[in-house]
Amino acid sequence: MAPRLFLGLAVIGLSCIVLAQVPATNPPAIPTAPTKQDPDRAQKTTAEQITDLTRDKERLEKEIAFVRDRAVKSSSLLREKFATRTITARGIDAGSSAISMPVSASQPTIKRARLMSDEEVKANANALFIVDGRAVSQAQIDALITYLQSFPSSGDTETRNQRASMELIRIESMLAAVPDHAEEAHRQIEAALKKLNEGMAFGDAAKTFSSGPGLMEDGKVTVARFSPFGIAVEAAVFGGKKGAIVGPIRSVNGFVIIQINNLVKGETPDADQAEVSIIQIPFHPEPNEMQQISDRASIGKVDVIARDKAALELLPAFLRPAPTVMPLPGKKVIPVASPDDAPVKAKDEAGGKPLAPVKVGGGN
Repeated sequence: MAPRLFLGLAVIGLSCIVLAQVPATNPPAIPTAPTKQDPDRAQKTTAEQITDLTRDKERLEKEIAFVRDRAVKSSSLLREKFATRTITARGIDAGSSAISMPVSASQPTIKRARLMSDEEVKANANALFIVDGRAVSQAQIDALITYLQSFPSSGDTETRNQRASMELIRIESMLAAVPDHAEEAHRQIEAALKKLNEGMAFGDAAKTFSSGPGLMEDGKVTVARFSPFGIAVEAAVFGGKKGAIVGPIRSVNGFVIIQINNLVKGETPDADQAEVSIIQIPFHPEPNEMQQISDRASIGKVDVIARDKAALELLPAFLRPAPTVMPLPGKKVIPVASPDDAPVKAKDEAGGKPLAPVKVGGGN
């Protein structure tokens, strides 16, 4: 038995030595399911992905540059506006309630409106205002006021009057500021109207002629109350009929032609909306220049002459003639602002050519 036991132990030992010298092997890899790809979505190459990222980067850089430019422009306008304001110290006469003359004051830079002279009244029989040499008629302001009276949120009588007059002052001052560009814009809007009359589809005409921020390529947009297109456009839209083409109209954004696609009545007049298509041609092709000439009226940089005192009451307070300061007894009255009394003959034209009056409602 001993020899057999010894032989068995020898065999087992030899087997262990052999197994210890055999190199270890990695376990077989577990097969994984292949990644599924969307068969309806084309897979982009690396070059295409780089192109997309580059395009997105350029777009973001342009948007950032635009925002920075607007911020600088707004800051400049605010500085210019507040630079015109002065703090005036006034004294009270101890023996009365009258306000004395200002202790210190600087000459204001806002251009105040004045009344027409008799000569100007005769030369501008139909003008309610003369804005930088351009006439605003009673019919123009009446059309906007009538529209504003059609919905409650337009405000009280004074608010409506001031909104209507300020919009017309703004539009006419813009036309006066850039007469050459305004003449070219007028030619373009007349060319667009001619194409429409010849049968061109409105969307095609919009793609060909229209420009300016906030518009789709085919010109389709929804107009509501207090829209950025201004009172003149709202009056034309909500005073028109479905399917009508209205214009050209002078608006705060330039010349416009409007096709009324649908009128949607709200629960109240304030909630009314209109689906329209617009062809818009700014008075100036550069957006920054358009913004600057648009802001001139808002900061009192325009000349306004009113027909009479009733017309003056239609203006915002900052454009009306400044009141005379009450003096102390024995002191001379000094006007706060001296008006320019040079006679003016108004012109209703852009670049020497007559412009169509504002139209409200109706088609071609």
